[in-house]
Amino acid sequence: MNPRQRRGMVLIIIAVLGAIGVFAGVSSYVSNINTQVGSKVAVLALNKSRAAFAVIRQSDLTTVEVPKRWVDPHAITDASEVVGHRLAIGISAGSTLTSDLLVPPTDQTRHERFITIKVDAVTGGATTLRAGDAVDAYAVYADVEGLSKQVRVLVHDVKVVTVSSPQTEQNSSSAKGTSSAPANFIAVTLALTAQDSLAVTYAAAFAADLRVVKLPPVGEQDPSTDGPYDANKLGGKAVPEGSK
Repeated sequence: MNPRQRRGMVLIIIAVLGAIGVFAGVSSYVSNINTQVGSKVAVLALNKSRAAFAVIRQSDLTTVEVPKRWVDPHAITDASEVVGHRLAIGISAGSTLTSDLLVPPTDQTRHERFITIKVDAVTGGATTLRAGDAVDAYAVYADVEGLSKQVRVLVHDVKVVTVSSPQTEQNSSSAKGTSSAPANFIAVTLALTAQDSLAVTYAAAFAADLRVVKLPPVGEQDPSTDGPYDANKLGGKAVPEGSK
């Protein structure tokens, strides 16, 4: 083998070794990328911008592939989980959908109005309430200080949706006047008809006191008597405060 052939052989060997090195480098890079990215998952996204509280339709959805490693734990992959639901905020086109972007599901019917009232933490009757309980709501209207003129059953046998923990409110006000003493109350959300929600809202603003009364299970309740109880039934004579 002459010197020229030997030089050619050396160059061929160097080229082969270089190709092997390049192949090893590419393989290592691809392996590293696969380690970081991994397989992909198809998640749902919007193909058009939608405003807050818009109802999501099937035509609004598209699928995008996202590396499994980087998928949001709340990402949605099944269209049945979002079609017909409402968005909690406005979403731009191309944004992936997650469960925290949807308005939480509710069993509220089209005829119900959810309204929250504040009742006294002790006398309001709310300390034993739980979501799903049935209650009556009473309103006390007073003209004469120290003596209730009338107690009315505002709503009968309505569903409790939520009950908050006891809270304290400074500078509370009511029909009796304003007091700087703390008021301990519990917020109770009721499911009402449109007409009943007006009655309860009015009572919450103008009644001297508002209470909820827990009812026994269905089938064990006494017949309801929704008539008002007038203070005249107490007997005696009401004397306004400060009179002699």
